[in-house]
Amino acid sequence: LRRLREIFAELLGVPVEQLLAGGNASLTLMYDTLAYATLFGVPGSERPWGREEKVRWICPVPGYDRHFSVCEALGIEMVTVPMTADGPDAAAVAELVANDPTIKGMWVVPTYANPDGSVVTEEVARALVSVPAAAPDFRILWDNAYAL
Repeated sequence: LRRLREIFAELLGVPVEQLLAGGNASLTLMYDTLAYATLFGVPGSERPWGREEKVRWICPVPGYDRHFSVCEALGIEMVTVPMTADGPDAAAVAELVANDPTIKGMWVVPTYANPDGSVVTEEVARALVSVPAAAPDFRILWDNAYAL
């Protein structure tokens, strides 16, 4: 539905080609993304994540319990980092992912992160997406469900 994606692309300020529109919740899309990675891997993966000895995921705390449930359901070990007033502790994330290829990604809720209503500042967002990761298939799942 390109027209629907065009409407939301304008509202969100992103290129229409980078927008996925589905008839479901963002949590469903994120679960499906991790389930796919577990079964088949993602670009950069040597193998499906389900065939790895260990898969770990960074979870800012306090965070969103349903994100934690997705990790738990798929057997992904959760690694916590503190949530600050500006977003996840980017220095802690950088330290964790630099040398640990088992860390495949992290959750980020950029707007109104539960339960404190924190937001991710542009500075922290830029730091997070610039972090060199030991895992070539490291991902950030950016749950912007509260953007509008």
